[in-house]
Amino acid sequence: MPRTVRKISAIRRRRRGFTLIEAMLLVVVLAIVATATGAILMAAIKAPAVNNTNLSIDTALKSKMEYLEAQKFANLTVGSPSTLSDTVTIGGTVYPRTVNISLADPNGGSNPQPNFKLVQVQIGGQSLYTLVTNP
Repeated sequence: MPRTVRKISAIRRRRRGFTLIEAMLLVVVLAIVATATGAILMAAIKAPAVNNTNLSIDTALKSKMEYLEAQKFANLTVGSPSTLSDTVTIGGTVYPRTVNISLADPNGGSNPQPNFKLVQVQIGGQSLYTLVTNP
């Protein structure tokens, strides 16, 4: 066999498979991709449950606020937290539903008027406010 053919043949024999380093790098890259994919899938699985909890908290806030708006002005006693506070169970977790009522300035200033009350309902870090007036 001519000399150049032997050299090409030797090069081809050496390049038949992967080296140990190349195989290890492939394993590392695949592990990183698998970890990232797993994290993304876990976040996607948890998203509907979180959205459902937030929607339930929002519904409980609005329900309590509608109840408070239907009360007579005199029954909304100023104080923090109010005796109108209670608890609500959402997804097996009991959340305190805190009601805070304070006198308010209708112009948003720092001069509260006795005919205006600011009503705040809070559940799990979410809150809802409204201004109630004495008719």
